[in-house]
Amino acid sequence: RWRRLGRPFDAARAAEARGRCLLDLRDATAADAVREVIEVYRELGARWDVARCRRLLRRHDIVSTHRRGRLGYGDQLSPREREVARLVVQGRSNRDIAESLVLSVRTVEHHVARVLRKLNVTARTDIARAGLAADGETGTARR
Repeated sequence: RWRRLGRPFDAARAAEARGRCLLDLRDATAADAVREVIEVYRELGARWDVARCRRLLRRHDIVSTHRRGRLGYGDQLSPREREVARLVVQGRSNRDIAESLVLSVRTVEHHVARVLRKLNVTARTDIARAGLAADGETGTARR
């Protein structure tokens, strides 16, 4: 009904409420219903609502297979993340990278954290071993 009225956000809220009820009833279709709501929120750019629905699934012990990453790049490194990763592989510090790229140190820290997460490694020294070529052409870990 909300969708017909041109109110997609309200429609998503109603669908989320329905999904919550289905989860409480342990209905077999509940997880898919909430995942559909997550996609609608994502399309609407409602990041807080996406996060809330993901937390809801986790509270009900439903594991999401979606790996987090920037919406436009998914599991792939963004061009800036590849650039930061290349400099990390060269052994440069966050402060040095920040000065080179005219970024704040905090922004570089965020980029490094995303690179580590996307390559599924825990240490800066593991970035090169994860398969990131020194020239930065690859964007994900080789398996």
